[in-house]
Amino acid sequence: MICCGFGHRVLLMDVEKPLREVLERLVEERGVRGVYTGGMGEFDELFARTVRSMKRECPSLRLVLVMPYLTHKIAIGKKEDGTMYGGQIARATSIGPGRRWHEAQYDEILIPAELDGVHPKAAIGQRNRWMVDHSDIVVAALHRDFGGAAEAGRDAEKVGKEVMGVNGI
Repeated sequence: MICCGFGHRVLLMDVEKPLREVLERLVEERGVRGVYTGGMGEFDELFARTVRSMKRECPSLRLVLVMPYLTHKIAIGKKEDGTMYGGQIARATSIGPGRRWHEAQYDEILIPAELDGVHPKAAIGQRNRWMVDHSDIVVAALHRDFGGAAEAGRDAEKVGKEVMGVNGI
């Protein structure tokens, strides 16, 4: 069973505890073993960090970064202190220190083949739809009804996916 998560780029509510509770229920009661994340904002980072911490108790849990397109961060990336590696932009096919950093954070990095050649602005929404289509359950932390995360939540409901809301205090 696979779930994915959506939330706004900037979190305006504290969802850390309810998010962990929802993810623990999904793993323990529903058998979720695959987790897709978009890796583009505060919610995505919290979502991924929570899954990483849960992997200690459930090593079979897999965290997959689903990217809308190849970025230079994969080829160059960040150092452990959060600063970018310098120098020229590495070619997408090179395995630079940034790619190693991402590979250490995620069990898999995936760019759906359907997104090949899609304009970057459109690719994010299409990546979100791909995540919804390829997940059994959607976890959503939404505090407004517009933006890419809200659109992904509506897409999930339209296609009949189970959407589990995470509300902060």
